[in-house]
Amino acid sequence: MLDGWNAKVFLFDDGEWREVMPNSFKVTRYSTNAIAIAINSSGSEKGGWVESWAILMTVKNDDEILAEWTRVVNNLSIAAPNVAQTFSMGAVGTLHRMVL
Repeated sequence: MLDGWNAKVFLFDDGEWREVMPNSFKVTRYSTNAIAIAINSSGSEKGGWVESWAILMTVKNDDEILAEWTRVVNNLSIAAPNVAQTFSMGAVGTLHRMVL
């Protein structure tokens, strides 16, 4: 949900909508395009984890936007073998307006 220069991002998980990183997403806009970004962490720069999300969007029509989502995570304190310290994931698709 875009609201001025802020965004609320939700995931559908276990049959419920859950907000991701509340009050963290900031938006940059120009004409038909927008980028929502957020960074979250466990609070320590020397251990724990850091996570970044970026959602790039452009308007398709009054009810749809084309969006590309990227998530990058660094688990700073993982030293176990066969466990990824860093990973990323992404998706692309059309988002449809929902009336709540």
